[in-house]
Amino acid sequence: MRSAVWVLPVIVLLGCASSEQVPMAAGARDSTPPSIENLNATLWVATAVEYRASAVQAYRQASLMLDRALADTTWTALPAQEATTGYGMKPPAVVLDVDETVLDNTTFQARLIRDGETYSSSAWAAWVEEAAAVPVPGALEFLREAEANGVQVIYLTNRDAEEEEATRRN
Repeated sequence: MRSAVWVLPVIVLLGCASSEQVPMAAGARDSTPPSIENLNATLWVATAVEYRASAVQAYRQASLMLDRALADTTWTALPAQEATTGYGMKPPAVVLDVDETVLDNTTFQARLIRDGETYSSSAWAAWVEEAAAVPVPGALEFLREAEANGVQVIYLTNRDAEEEEATRRN
């Protein structure tokens, strides 16, 4: 039954597709406007089950690897961290980027498309201030599991310092 859910739309789309191909002139470029490409990418992230499945799969794999790392007391990401170096053992940690790794900013992109705008620092700052980004699928569960296991979560971002408080709130 599940396969029928996606097979039918694919059949309909294939039936609507033209079999005629218009060849491009030598050296010609695809004339698809960047705004359409942005729309396609934004719609894919917002609606494709493949995007959601990929994100969830990545975080589930990270969870499995975290479990392995926590179970192996000799495991370290930094060989210089070994107890013999004098640094002592550091607590376990995971390091993640914020935008499009932990927080999904598709709503911001969709607004730009809807309003016929392009990226600007002021529009981005207003979006960040809203603290309305949702987690990337699977991220929240992974981060909660990491924290429950005493793993320090470190977030990296290239957001401006003025956006720190709103970023933390989000």
